[in-house]
Amino acid sequence: MYLFVMASLFIGGDLDFFVILISMIKKYKFKNTLIGYILGVVLMFVISATAGQFIQRVLPMWSIGLLGFVPIYFGIRKEEKELKKQKTDRSSLKILLIYLAACGVDNLALFTPVLANLTIYQCIISGFFLVLLALITTTLAYYAGKIKIVELLFLKYGDGLIRLIYIGIGIFVMVDTGLISKVISLFN
Repeated sequence: MYLFVMASLFIGGDLDFFVILISMIKKYKFKNTLIGYILGVVLMFVISATAGQFIQRVLPMWSIGLLGFVPIYFGIRKEEKELKKQKTDRSSLKILLIYLAACGVDNLALFTPVLANLTIYQCIISGFFLVLLALITTTLAYYAGKIKIVELLFLKYGDGLIRLIYIGIGIFVMVDTGLISKVISLFN
């Protein structure tokens, strides 16, 4: 179940980055794009997992469910991101920085409450799973970039899909941590 949630988080957090990946692969080498993207995903994951595991040991489990409001907020807020054109550079580090600037803070906020709910073993498995998803995503972006209609569909419907995924993840965190049960028990 937690790998399904991790996949949903990854898709929700990185769907908007998929279009950026397509454009980066066109500007940079596939290898550099892949390395930079995986480094960004790993860095974001390590920070989220560390924060999540720390929170898990300090706070009661149901209170961690309050963090579920963070992805819900991201699902309902208005987005005002603009893509800035980057000079051509074959640096994986540049791609890593673009990823962190575009998705880092949002993804940290989304992953931390879910990772706070997992065991260390589940976090490690999730980390490897996310690297696999980053590899698959970059490969898909490479091939999707060759199909113009895919890019247009992501630009038109991607935002709504991302919002639904974020809200679903927030609700999952609240239910899975026992927050909803705790609130209901307060009224009984």
